[in-house]
Amino acid sequence: MEKVIKLITGILVACCLAGCQEGDPGEQTPTLYDIVELETSSDTGSSMVLQHGDTEPVYMTTTTRFDSQLVANGDCFFLGYQVIQEGNPQQVKTITYSQINNSAVQVDQIGKYITWDKDEVYLMAIWRAGDKIIVRCKLPYDDNPRKFFLLANESTLSSPYPDLYLIHELPMYHTATYDRQYYAAFDAADIFSRDTCQGVTVHIANSNLVDQRTFNL
Repeated sequence: MEKVIKLITGILVACCLAGCQEGDPGEQTPTLYDIVELETSSDTGSSMVLQHGDTEPVYMTTTTRFDSQLVANGDCFFLGYQVIQEGNPQQVKTITYSQINNSAVQVDQIGKYITWDKDEVYLMAIWRAGDKIIVRCKLPYDDNPRKFFLLANESTLSSPYPDLYLIHELPMYHTATYDRQYYAAFDAADIFSRDTCQGVTVHIANSNLVDQRTFNL
């Protein structure tokens, strides 16, 4: 079943430099920004995990209870934080957070989507985070819902690297507009859990680097 969604605006983080000031400001705690996955959230605090590629997961705790209307357990979200205490898990202070687009990888035949690469995606980054595939990109802004999902080609599921396609289709009456930044997390657990799966090959109609449109994760 095709998925038509209204994209959540991506996060634009502005790092403002402090103006000139006299004297030593002292030791400053840097604010870090990452896409993390929420494990639990309650009145006593929350636990999260940060994963990137083949690196070991970093477990994190915070005293913040996240709004369940924005972030549900198992969702990935954008987190700005400061590390209070190193360790595993490390204790962090939440500075800011925001939801991103979360959805599961769909399974179908790519032959049904012959125009899958017509509306290009300006890819900024793509990486695997555990069973999730994270995409950071720029897309034309439109307040109307569009098709935007990751599709696993059914005929390749038994191969060591199943083929996944980022489907992007703008509304029929879309007009030229400006680009906005978006993050999306696609749950590929059902793909990665297959005995034959060694990874995935993701195909993207990439307008950023037109000669790089496949990514092995």
